[in-house]
Order: sequence, then C-alpha cells, then structure tokens
Amino acid sequence: MYEKRIEYVVAHVSSEDDDFLASNLSLEQDVLCDPSFSSSSFFSSTAAKTEMPLGWSSEPDSNFPQSLVLELPTPARLERLMYLSHCTQIASRVQVFVARPGPYSWASAEYIRLGHFTLNGNNSKASGQRKAMELKTVQLKAMKMRRRHEEETDDDDGDGRLVVKYVRLQFVGCYSDEDGNPFNQVGVLALTLFGTPVSVVVPPSTSKNDVKTTTAVDGDEGVCMMDSGTAGLIDTLPSLIDEPD
Repeated sequence: MYEKRIEYVVAHVSSEDDDFLASNLSLEQDVLCDPSFSSSSFFSSTAAKTEMPLGWSSEPDSNFPQSLVLELPTPARLERLMYLSHCTQIASRVQVFVARPGPYSWASAEYIRLGHFTLNGNNSKASGQRKAMELKTVQLKAMKMRRRHEEETDDDDGDGRLVVKYVRLQFVGCYSDEDGNPFNQVGVLALTLFGTPVSVVVPPSTSKNDVKTTTAVDGDEGVCMMDSGTAGLIDTLPSLIDEPD
C-alpha cells in the first residue's frame, strides 16, 4: 500500500497565541502536499505557489516545554512527518512521542519516545535566509530499538513501525532572537503526516485499572514512556539523529 497523507486533529496544546491557534494546523494540514515543499530546505514567503498558512504559536512568554498532541481519527503506520517552522519563532529541539490505539484519551495514553530533531536558529542562517522558513522532513522509522519492557505484538509489521493513534511533539525550548522573537515563542506553520492507515479493533475498557493514567503531559515526569534502552532513529534530511534524548 502506498503511503498517503494521514488526517489528524489537534487533541491538546499546552498554550497558544490568540492570533495563531493550534486548530490552524488541522485546517491547513494539506498545505505541505504542494509540490513546492518537496524537500527539506529554506523557503521565503514567496517560494511556495500556495498561500502560506497561519499556523500555531505558543503564548507569549510561555514556560517550556510546550507540547502539541495530534490525534489520528484512523490509526496508521506512520512513515514521515513534514514540519514547516516559523521563520523567527524557532524551536531549538523537538521531541517526538507516539501512543498506540486503546480505550483511552490522549491524556491517559502510554507514550513511547522515538527521538528528537533540531532546527537551525536565525543566528546560524545565511543573511539571505534570516526570514526564511525551514522545512524539515522526519522519517519515522519508529522502532529500531530493543524492547526490554514489551513483547512483539501484531501492531508491528516486522520493519519496526508501530500502529499509532496519537503523536505528541514536545518543544524543549526556542532560539533567542530579540528582534524577531522578543516573547520567546515557538511557532509551527504547518505539520503533515504520511503513512498507511490501518483498521484496529480496540476492546472496551472494563475496569479503571485497565488503563495506565498519567498526571502530566507537558513534562517528562508523569508521562508513561517505554524505556527502550537506546533511542529509536529519527532520520532528518540531510542529517541522521540517533542519540538518546
């Protein structure tokens, strides 16, 4: 089956700017399917033939980490994620977590940490790219790791991919930019997921004890994560990141 764009809705956001709501990401998630966005690169506002999206920004002077949780109405085996960064509200590091389908909400799901990717700050850009937007393509080759705390299950098709219901992006911090980002915000103009949808039958929960609950989502503490021994691989173009978070 060929990969296709996987629909999502924003299930949770830690904060948002009143003018740049997280719901914009759901409404504009197909913008990166435009052929202008075919590879990782820097884009000016006139580089793409399509109108640039509004995207999401965290609230001014917000505390880090910030987080977005995406819910997939149809579970899928994810292949890649395309991420278009704001030109000045740039995240320094983005951690990626996923959760399988189950009889629970985003808040009580058991998240598995895949790894992280980084973006270039304005200070590291050439002068002509200072106001450019970075497009990052992340290959979610999700579970090339030892699973010390789980057995092989039917949701793994043999090449390490997991059937995913939720994707959580955690923004560890942002680059300082007194002129372009005076309120230390992080911004994402567009997010698009690609993969193959699957049919999953989730049995109903019969007891409160059937679900592992969490007490927090925005920090590592309180989040149920699998200890994989070594972090999974997240391939970024042009670099490969495989070090633990």
